[in-house]
Amino acid sequence: MEFTTLQLEEIQKGVEGGLSEKMVGLYKDARFNYLKMHFIREAFEEGMGFEDVLTFANPSYSLSEMEMLKHQIQHGRDVMDVKEKKRRISTDLLCVCLFVLVFGLFVFCMWYYKCNKHVEVKICNPYSVAVGDMFQASDAIESLQLNANMELVKPEDFEASEVGSYMVVYEVKDLFGAHTIPIRVDVLDETAPEIVFKKDEALLVKGASFDMFTYLDCVMDDVDGCITSRCTCVVEEVDETSGVAIYEVSDEAGNVTKKELPIQYLDVDQYVEELETFLEA
Repeated sequence: MEFTTLQLEEIQKGVEGGLSEKMVGLYKDARFNYLKMHFIREAFEEGMGFEDVLTFANPSYSLSEMEMLKHQIQHGRDVMDVKEKKRRISTDLLCVCLFVLVFGLFVFCMWYYKCNKHVEVKICNPYSVAVGDMFQASDAIESLQLNANMELVKPEDFEASEVGSYMVVYEVKDLFGAHTIPIRVDVLDETAPEIVFKKDEALLVKGASFDMFTYLDCVMDDVDGCITSRCTCVVEEVDETSGVAIYEVSDEAGNVTKKELPIQYLDVDQYVEELETFLEA
């Protein structure tokens, strides 16, 4: 960089004023404008030492910053590098901002806790419903207490047409977003199968064996369908002329049905007579 006329004049004045080559060389730098050169030259002429002047003779400092440092030196104060001072100011300002942020966050947390400390959302999980019934989202809610700025969004109701497990989601919405509450809905087969007899009473010749399927029409289950083959039967004698056949069946879900069929034991003549009456009817 070339010196301007004013800068050259400041250098010349320093030489003519008796400043040493080292002193003139300190401000003989084109990065100093002529005002900064003049300020440094005057400081030497006022009797300030080279090391003191070197403290503020920095091209990166503004003239006002140089004046502040010179003032501090002349009045015996601790001299702090301007960049260091700026750094400390920035650090202090950052600390203040962090304090304000943390304090604000603390106040917000206290406010949020106060607003939500009485909030309660309790939903049965898992929730069971019988196959064929409707799942009502409101029925699964055990307790609910919300603030004015909160809302519970329930899943849609649906018909539980098939056995199985399904996931549904409830949402609690407030000013700051939504909190999801997933629950499992178990659709269960809770209906026992139905045993249907062909007749209300069985007639047997004394000593004859009992065939359970002779009097069993069907066994129907609302989920498994026809499960006649799963049915079992136990015959218990009541006396010489009567007994009872106890039919029992269970579906895949474990629902059990028991049904009794009365048995009347007849001799051959009585049996034939009853059979003829049945055929005539």
